[in-house]
Amino acid sequence: MRTKTIIKKGHFWLRGKESEKVSGEVTIEDGGSISLNLFGIFHEGLNVDKYFDILGFLENNHGITLKNCHYVRRTLFNEGVPTASINSERAILGVHFLKDQDPLFDEISFSTDCLIEWLGLSAIKVNRDYSIVTVSTFEPIEHQLENGDIVTIHFGTEGPSQPVSSVLEITQTAYIRYSSQTLLTINELYSRAYSIRDFITLGVDHSAFLSNVILHSPQTQDCFPYKRYRVFQKDGNFKLTPSKIRQDSMLFGYQFIKEDFSKIINNWLKIYDENIDVMELYFSVQSGKALDEEMEFLHYAQGLESLHRNKYQVGSFMPENEYEELLENILKVSPSTYHDWINSKLEFANVPPFSKRVKELINRYPNHFGNSKQRKYMSENIFKCRNLLTHLGGNGVKQCLKGQSMTDLRKTTRLLFQFLFMELIGISENEMNIIVKKNKRCQSVLENSLPSIKPT
Repeated sequence: MRTKTIIKKGHFWLRGKESEKVSGEVTIEDGGSISLNLFGIFHEGLNVDKYFDILGFLENNHGITLKNCHYVRRTLFNEGVPTASINSERAILGVHFLKDQDPLFDEISFSTDCLIEWLGLSAIKVNRDYSIVTVSTFEPIEHQLENGDIVTIHFGTEGPSQPVSSVLEITQTAYIRYSSQTLLTINELYSRAYSIRDFITLGVDHSAFLSNVILHSPQTQDCFPYKRYRVFQKDGNFKLTPSKIRQDSMLFGYQFIKEDFSKIINNWLKIYDENIDVMELYFSVQSGKALDEEMEFLHYAQGLESLHRNKYQVGSFMPENEYEELLENILKVSPSTYHDWINSKLEFANVPPFSKRVKELINRYPNHFGNSKQRKYMSENIFKCRNLLTHLGGNGVKQCLKGQSMTDLRKTTRLLFQFLFMELIGISENEMNIIVKKNKRCQSVLENSLPSIKPT
């Protein structure tokens, strides 16, 4: 569900300076960009806070808090009324945060692009033979996590506002509510929402944008006349035109995992929190932040190395105490002037190299990534290209590839990443086989992008 651009006039002031109100107009765009144009200024002279919070009352008498604001432009010395343009990282409607420390909340509700398609539940049925439109209602679907937190899927429909209309437009809506057993900050609740958004991104295999965010609070301070507040902040995944999703382009939808959804989403949230560096690398590519396919591949390769270290590494070449003793013996018989150099060279010598890590990951899926020679070529391609892109800026990448182009390697590396994610969240090997058979992109990658083997 997308939101319309909000433009509201009002009066604004810095926290603790309510007597010094300034008139202005706040604009909140679809996508979460927030700007404030003032007919006046908050800070006199050149001494300005780098980031500051602004409180205000809008023309509909609703309160607003703008967090982490900074000036884009100020006019101090011109004739007439000074003006200012300010950007804000977050806007909370319906509330004034009167203290520097943000309050705590226990629930966050939100929607995403592609959510209806991912859920695979249609409330609208059209019988063209009898010109009948049937709109069903779905009860909320609740799933409890191991820690007692609850993820609930809610549904709704929006129809024409007029009883008589030449156009009948009915929109199906859905949103997710995450309910925490403990009170959390806004940032902590947003991290839950982002992780679930990225789970949906993994499932639909397209970037999804977070929207319609509402916070819920059980607190009863004077600054909270209501228990729910709309929140806006910029989401880097926002695109003007939402993705068109087909069932055969998804890795998995809700219907495919609904029997084990509580276990799977619980696994995902745990993996997400423990591997945030991996998630940032993978989903930054999904949201289009990689500038070219070489950078895209490099993000995937670095993510695979971290994921292996965090989830699949079973040990080192020798026990740690034996390795430390060996290193001490080497240093004893070496000139002291070389000790720093030896330490830098041998610091990571007892852990598996990237070449061994990527080989182990690929060999987890022998039924998908071709024969042993194709898997060997693929692991060598990933290892060599990662090293060349990291240390030599990509010189010689095309010459080092065996049986694959860079485009092929990027596609197969991405698919390996997705297989690992699905395995880690609890999707079985048989279920992964079903996913591959019904997904046209998976089939195309495995048929056309694996290393080709020349006949001997």
